[in-house]
Amino acid sequence: MSTYGSLVLTDTTYSGEAAGPFIRQAVVGAEIVDGGHVYVKDGIYKKYTIPRMSFDDMVQDYAAKPVTSGITTITGAVLEPERYMIYLEFDPQDFKDHWFAPEMQSKLIGRSLPNTVEAGIITSVLEYHQQYLGKAFIMSATGGTAPYNKFGGFLQKALNDATVLDVAGVSATTLTSSNIVTELEKVYAKIPKALLFDPNYKLFVSYATAGLYSDYQIAQTNKGVDVTSFGSMTYKGKKIVPLAFMRNNTIMGAKGTAGLDSNLWIGINSNEDATIQLGKLQANSDLWFVKILYAADTQFGFGSEVVLYYGA
Repeated sequence: MSTYGSLVLTDTTYSGEAAGPFIRQAVVGAEIVDGGHVYVKDGIYKKYTIPRMSFDDMVQDYAAKPVTSGITTITGAVLEPERYMIYLEFDPQDFKDHWFAPEMQSKLIGRSLPNTVEAGIITSVLEYHQQYLGKAFIMSATGGTAPYNKFGGFLQKALNDATVLDVAGVSATTLTSSNIVTELEKVYAKIPKALLFDPNYKLFVSYATAGLYSDYQIAQTNKGVDVTSFGSMTYKGKKIVPLAFMRNNTIMGAKGTAGLDSNLWIGINSNEDATIQLGKLQANSDLWFVKILYAADTQFGFGSEVVLYYGA
């Protein structure tokens, strides 16, 4: 076993000339992004205000010389990406038993790492970061527990937004296969009328909650599904989206697309804040480092169009 800093290698068995890159543990990435449920606003240098406009009482009687009527409200929710980093130091000699022997130079000082090592390290770290973001976009909370405290995720934003349509006042509880439909109906009843038939209004739940809904369907004696199927992930036409890192006993309803019409926004600045470095630690050292800088934030376009069920 070879260990340096946070890098741990437990298999040092050389597997010959055909040795390839590491087999990496399966991870769940940023599903809420990959599934096309959020709009990603890039290029935010410091902060970005999501432009919002609403009108009221605009219609009036005909007049030859009209006067302005009604109320125009212009507001904005703010995306302010917070910076954080990933940093790892490692000794390239730890990899000599894992990649092609000829590619690992006998004298590494002053030489570059072979491409297979560089690609393996960077790919693995990026996969870890993608998984981190998958949870952080939902569950992160400023002031919370590290490392999920770098910016506020969607759940924290929903809990802190007084305009969000909260089901807790209606009696949110622990979800079971017996009450899941009753509780989904409470969420459905809160959806604004203007979005009730919008095909992009979705109900985001945890894997466990999706499983409860599937169990409910399987348990039906008529018009259900059998145990060879997972159950239909829709409720009254609303798509139910299971997310690996969503909190259990929680349902978040929101319009989610990959376009500007989405009510779920993520802000980043890949132009300056998102960088990846891999290189020698210093001239007189055999150690190398990999460093990722990033910045991110989440926000709703309109909190008043979000329904939150936050159970026990």
